[in-house]
Amino acid sequence: MRALVGRSVAEQSTVFLPWGADKTVIPLVGAEDVSRVAATLLASPGAPPQSVYPLISETPTVRAVTEALGRAFGRPIRYVAITDEQWANAVKERVNPHALDHLTHLWQYFREGKERFRATDDIRVVTGRDPLTLEAFFRASAKAVGTGQQ
Repeated sequence: MRALVGRSVAEQSTVFLPWGADKTVIPLVGAEDVSRVAATLLASPGAPPQSVYPLISETPTVRAVTEALGRAFGRPIRYVAITDEQWANAVKERVNPHALDHLTHLWQYFREGKERFRATDDIRVVTGRDPLTLEAFFRASAKAVGTGQQ
């Protein structure tokens, strides 16, 4: 989070990202949840036998993401849509080239809106634990940088 929007949120209470319209859906899953699913599947011979686990814990819109960020930081946060080029130029010193290319293409895909994403319960089914919510992730991140609601 800090590498993508930390400075603009701290200094301007604004998120500048190339996510498109505020109705764009961003399917999410936390890295901790993915690693917990992988560890469970590798360590548990009796785990549900599927070849694919669609790990989508939430499907918020850009507006909902921004609102959750604002609640975590305890102040309104604005979203400003920018171009892929503007974003790449702003973060190229903080994000490695592979991640930059991957995120640029991923966000283009989300902006196209051709696929209808839906949250699944696979994380809970495999691990027995609820997935981390976006808002909980934002709250923990905000506390880590000393700017969030306590």
